Amino acid sequence: MKFFRVAVDSSCLIGLAQIEIFGLLKEVFSETYIPRAVYEEVVVKGRGEAGSTETESAVKDGWIYMKTVNDEIAVNALTTNL
Repeated sequence: MKFFRVAVDSSCLIGLAQIEIFGLLKEVFSETYIPRAVYEEVVVKGRGEAGSTETESAVKDGWIYMKTVNDEIAVNALTTNL
């Protein structure tokens, strides 16, 4: 039984697609969330690249949920500059 919810970033989506185990998210987690910005990065800007088709399909199929981030201060606090 799946109990955990997870929020993933573009690196996770792209990496899982590249090694062809994208569906693992659905198998392991009860709910998978992505910020709207991640969807834009992977699906819109990354059209044709690894993860774009998988992410778009998962959102349309309803097992990845897209959320708008409301707390920009928290996002900035969690964002690191490399």
